[in-house]
Amino acid sequence: LHARGITGLTIGTETGDEASLAFMNKGYTATNILEQCHRLDAAGIEYYLTYMTGLAGAGNGQRAAHATANLYNQLHPYIIGIVSLTLFPEAPLTADVKTGKFREAGEHERLEELRTFIVELNIPTTIMGHTVSNTVPLLGHLPEDRARLLHELDEALARLSEEKLSDYR
Repeated sequence: LHARGITGLTIGTETGDEASLAFMNKGYTATNILEQCHRLDAAGIEYYLTYMTGLAGAGNGQRAAHATANLYNQLHPYIIGIVSLTLFPEAPLTADVKTGKFREAGEHERLEELRTFIVELNIPTTIMGHTVSNTVPLLGHLPEDRARLLHELDEALARLSEEKLSDYR
């Protein structure tokens, strides 16, 4: 790829949490992500990773945050894009919600998940969480903007009710 002029890729890893990857039938594991990104590093190809809060479902956000931070800390993403799970009526996951097979995480849980992820991330990278799927937009570079990003999340958690954030979604 590098010889053909490809110098950067966007990879929707979405999580480093094995249980979530399996439940969502992603077709790969955290180990696969690690191996393939190391191959990109060796080839001199930069990569942008995407992390999706809420993907692990209700009660599992902290597990996903820990697992994803642990995985990403072994990698060299120049940007980590943050998105939040959004269910659409025609999505198979929406049917899983209706049958009780999947419980959607609340908005505060998603922000707490993101907070934990940022606390535990110890690599230099840019955090870009300013898509429409995020109830609280974030943009900054780690490690220098960590305190500001955490403050913005803490302010949102203190100021915005679950109901207000859910109305946004």
